[in-house]
Parts: sequence; structure tokens; C-alpha cells
Amino acid sequence: KNIVTRAKSSANSLRYMAKERPDFLVPLQMAWEASDGNVDTLAKLHNFVNQSLGNIEKAFIDLQPEIPNQIVQGFWSNIYNSVLSAFSTPIKAFAGNAVLLVQKPISVFAGAAASGDMQTLKRASYQYLAITDTFGKALKHMGSVYSKAARDPSSVSYIMRDDLAAKNEATMDVLHSFARAAEKNGEDGPLVLYEMANTMQDIANNPWLRFGANAMTALDGFTRAALANIEARGRVYDKMIKNSFGPQLSAKDLIKAENEIYDGMFDKSGMITDKAVDYASREIALNLDTDNVKILSNLIARAPFLKPFLMFPRTADNMVGMVNKFSPVSVFIKDYNKLALPGMNFTGQQMKEILDARNIYYSNGDEMLIAFKNLRAEIRGRKAIGTASIVGAAFMFTQDRLTGNGHFDKERQRNRKQLGWKPRSYKGWDGKWYSYEGLGPMADFIAVTADIMDNSDTIDEPSFTSLMNKA
Repeated sequence: KNIVTRAKSSANSLRYMAKERPDFLVPLQMAWEASDGNVDTLAKLHNFVNQSLGNIEKAFIDLQPEIPNQIVQGFWSNIYNSVLSAFSTPIKAFAGNAVLLVQKPISVFAGAAASGDMQTLKRASYQYLAITDTFGKALKHMGSVYSKAARDPSSVSYIMRDDLAAKNEATMDVLHSFARAAEKNGEDGPLVLYEMANTMQDIANNPWLRFGANAMTALDGFTRAALANIEARGRVYDKMIKNSFGPQLSAKDLIKAENEIYDGMFDKSGMITDKAVDYASREIALNLDTDNVKILSNLIARAPFLKPFLMFPRTADNMVGMVNKFSPVSVFIKDYNKLALPGMNFTGQQMKEILDARNIYYSNGDEMLIAFKNLRAEIRGRKAIGTASIVGAAFMFTQDRLTGNGHFDKERQRNRKQLGWKPRSYKGWDGKWYSYEGLGPMADFIAVTADIMDNSDTIDEPSFTSLMNKA
């Protein structure tokens, strides 16, 4: 009944516009289509245009975040381009991604070896040791992504989902049509505002000004392609090698099967859309949509004045989460500690829920068990790496070969800096100090350990022991 009522109301509005305000009929039709029928009257059309162009107060408080202001969006796009414009930015991002990408197989090997799981070790060897093939495909996809991002950022789903790109394009078309209709009626304001929004978007999409953002997107493409090839090899192992009791398959047949699965992970635009790969790559790129991120994003959407202080909430939250995953005891992740503990048993339903939450692929019960064992080995390996990092960092600090963020005592810290002290650094075998900042989340992990050790003279013994256990 509601649909019928809305349809009649929309039809009446269009008839009225065709008779009384014919110049605005086309803009209303376009807005109606772009908004899925929500903008169906002239009043709603005026509100849509005002929210999209005229209401600059939305840069501070936005009471209708479902209708973004195109001028404010263009402004922030250029701000982000400026923030990411340093040539060192993609290099640091690559270093962080590389560390987490390399630790993935190390974690699986370490976790499987610690539990004596030879089947998982064999599977991981097949998955991860085809280094030349994996890196070749990753570099090829990275180049393709950068080329597409430089020509048209909206064509790369890693930057913007296809539905959002189409919605933004439709919004600009509506605004342009409305501005031209208003111009015919002697109102030039909408066209001036439209040109401002369009110009800011053109500047923001300039490939030279977007170099940092495009380079980071291309690095994301590298990570996705590497993980896609690893995932494809894992699926081939599960289907064609693990349970193969007949004649051994030739290398040519295996490569053909791997390439077929790998190619099937791409959409028609050449982007990798496989859900398992998407989750794994977002985890490495510190780009997962967690509950905390969703809460912060909704808050910033309604209170944009917070954006200068929270420019990268997703990265910050994921960095804390990644450090937590490497911690000997993880907090706020209910299943993580259980997965790492030996002797803990899980039902089939529990395994399914854990794997589905991470979009991990399986097609039957046997593959579900294999995927669960692989995940468990990776989590155990991460905790082993985290524990080893704490022990190693503590030892290096006692040997005066490691620094953290510094001492809480400002006077002592000032004296240190005057003597050439450097934060987040380690002393190499040559006696020189080098930064470990490029280790991504692991850098925070090491720095926290060093900070606790550095400030231990101001902490009582029980508190010091407690902090080291939490590090």
C-alpha cells in the first residue's frame, strides 16, 4: 500500500512540474532516480540541492549526513591528497604492508610447527613458497591498479565501491541539471556552486596531486594479488593434492588449475573481489571495518568538525587491533585466545562461525577443518612472534641497544635529545642507530615494551610485572 501511495504521489509531482515548472522536470526526474524515489517533490529537490551545494555548515555539523555536501567533500579530498603527498608516505605504507605480508607465512609455519601439525606445514609450503610466481602476479596487478587510478580513481573499487562511484556521478548530474534550469530562471547561484564543486573534484582527481593516494592504492593491489595467488594455490592443494591417491598431477596441470582459480577472483573491471582475499588484504593494509570504526565514522559523519583530529580512524583502530593480535594475551577479541590455546576443542558450528566472520573460503566439511587448522596455526604463530618480540625487545633494551618513545620526565628526555638520543631506534652491529618505525604495528609493539622498561624506575614492582605481561 505504501509503495502504491508513493508511486501516485511521485506521478502527481511530475505532472505538476511538467505543467507549472517545466524547466525543473528533468532535474526532478534525475533526482528521483538517483535517490531511489526519495526525492519526489520540488521541496525535496531544493533540499537535496541545498544540502549538496549550499549548506557549507555541513563542514562542522551535519544533520543530514545521508546527503553529503559536494563542496565539503572536494575540500577534504584535496586535504587528504596534501597529507599523503610526501614521497615517503607510500614507501612507509609499503614497508608496513611488507612486514605484515611476510609475517603471515612465518606465523603459519611457526604455529603449525609448535603444535606438530605436519599437514598444515605441507599445505603452507605449497601455498607460500612459489615466491617468483606470486610476486610476478602482484607486480603486474599493482601496475594495472596504479594506471587505472591515475586515469579515473572512481574506476578502482579499492578506492571507491562501484555503487558509491555511480551514486556520486548521478548526484553531480542532478546538480548540473538543476543549476542549468535555475540559470534559465535568472538564478546563477546554483551554477556557481556547482562549478566550485566540480573544479574541486577535478583538482582532487588530478593524477599528479593524487600520487600518494594512487600509489597506496596500487600497493593495496600488490597485496591483494599476492594473497589471491596464495589463496588460489591453497584451494588447489585442498582439491587436487592433499587427497590425491592416483597418478601424480603434472606441474602444468597444477599451474593451469591455479591460474583458473586466480583469474576467477577478478571482476570484469580487473579488480580482485574474492571475499577471503578482500578480508586478508584489508587486515594487512589496516583497513578493516570494525565495530569501533563504524561508530567513529558515524560520529564524524554527523560532527565533521572532528575530522582534523581523526583523519584516519580506520587505520588507527586497525593498528591497535593488529598489535592486540600479536599480544600474548589478546583483549576484546573473544575467540582469539581460545584459538591459540592448545587442547581447546571447537564444534563444527563454532568453526563455521569463526571462519565466516573472516570470510575464509571452504566448500565442504573437510575444507572447513583444513581452513580452521590453518587459521589456528596463524594465530598461534602471531602470539609466538609477539612473545619473542617482547623478550627480544626487553633484552636489547637492557643492553642499551633499543629505544622507545622516551621517558615521561620531560627534563630527562630533553637532556637525552641534546646528547643525540633518537626515539624508536635500535643499535646495529656496526654501532650505528637505525629507526624501526617502518615495521608498522610491530613498531608500536616494540616501542611499548621499551617504554615500560624505560620508565620502570618510576613504577612499583607489581605494576611493572603486570604491564610487561600485557605488553
